[in-house]
Amino acid sequence: PITLGQEFGAYLAFVDRDMHRLVDFKKTLLETNLGGTAIGTGINSSVSFIRFANQKLAELSGYSFKPAADLIDVTQNLDSLLVLIYLLEVSALGLSKIASDLRLMSSGPRAGFGEIRLPEYQKGSSIMPGKNNPVTLESVSQVAYEVSGNAQKMSHAYLGGQLELNVMFPVFITSLIDSFDLLTKSAALFSETVLKVTVDVKQCRELLEKSLSSSAALISHIGYDKTAEMVKKAIVTNVSLETILLDSKLLTGKKLREILSNGSLTKPGKV
Repeated sequence: PITLGQEFGAYLAFVDRDMHRLVDFKKTLLETNLGGTAIGTGINSSVSFIRFANQKLAELSGYSFKPAADLIDVTQNLDSLLVLIYLLEVSALGLSKIASDLRLMSSGPRAGFGEIRLPEYQKGSSIMPGKNNPVTLESVSQVAYEVSGNAQKMSHAYLGGQLELNVMFPVFITSLIDSFDLLTKSAALFSETVLKVTVDVKQCRELLEKSLSSSAALISHIGYDKTAEMVKKAIVTNVSLETILLDSKLLTGKKLREILSNGSLTKPGKV
């Protein structure tokens, strides 16, 4: 068993880690090849121009741009932009995975999990009246496919570079702009959706009571074989595991409630 708090806590941990990855990488993007001219050698330029151009760009943008240590390197190698699109892909795929989880948890109300309820953004399905299609969550996954496609496109464009130049640079720019635009809008809509999610506490409690996964907590008390026997009885009789255990008198009601309590089932035990 796992609590919804733990589930959403893990989602928060991913988003936080993902944001830190992007912020930490930003400093790499502040190194420019301005003044390197054609291929980074700096012909027809000067050291003072390189310094001035970066200072002016920093003043206009508010970002601390600076010349790269090797202008030839950053002219011929676009690996920094490639890493950036991969980071965006990780962001998109991570959000898509969360969206997919929420779609599953909200499935139902009668033939699915039905643990959570999603906000309604449209008047049901055209063929199934009253159905709440998870359209915003589906759009998050579709954006992930687009960003992932852009990452693949840029990977091939990276291979298109030769010697000191990569003439496929426009592919990098259009792919990054498209990915940033899609992800920004998608993340905002996703955030709005998640904030409106509600929990069906009654359904969650019923699912927990019907579940046999809590049997793992019994092994250290009655042994693996006896636990397996109790689980099989619960399946055959279609009775809750707790009822089977109480009838067997292997454990007292108090001890059973202690073992199967939320605190015992969702965190490590004390040694």
